[in-house]
Amino acid sequence: MAAALYDESQCIAACGHIAREIVRPIVRRYFGDGSVAVERKRDRSVVTGADREIEARIRVFLEDRFPRFGLLGEEYGAERTGEEYVWTIDPIDGTEAFVAGLPLFGTLLAVVRQRDGIREPLVGALYLPVQDQLVIGNRACTTLEGHPITMDPAPADVLLLGNITECAKHLAPSQWAGLRRLATRYRATHTWGDCQGYMALLIGKA
Repeated sequence: MAAALYDESQCIAACGHIAREIVRPIVRRYFGDGSVAVERKRDRSVVTGADREIEARIRVFLEDRFPRFGLLGEEYGAERTGEEYVWTIDPIDGTEAFVAGLPLFGTLLAVVRQRDGIREPLVGALYLPVQDQLVIGNRACTTLEGHPITMDPAPADVLLLGNITECAKHLAPSQWAGLRRLATRYRATHTWGDCQGYMALLIGKA
């Protein structure tokens, strides 16, 4: 009998290897020293040599370990995305923070299954390389450094808003009023973006 194409334990192990053996060494080499090359893409967002180096290294690793999976990356596009299983890669989510020397950025990985026109995420990982914290979740459990975590069912003291400038483009005056009313229910309101904000949500701090 042929081995199953999808092995969750192998995918989880791959996320750990990518985080500690690929992403962290590259980030430590570039972060905060101002030496990384910065460019603007067609959509005016920024990209650095670190983004590209991280994704290129991840793709080589995944091609070797998961040759029958598709790949979809932020910097180098799509390969074999008609396959049933596809790895998605955002090498640095929060490149602006990375360039500014702010430790709000991270790497996002996922394995998505495609069947009958439906895309279903099976495993996802969020890695903060400066803090060296790795969150991995499947459809049953989420862990931080191997320890189960849950979002606190009680309301947190901090209201977390995403990109407030994007909100400004789209919210009507009545919606802004509703947002202001919501904010008064919390001790503090923050606009952390990027992976640091996602982490705050995942561990119930916001």
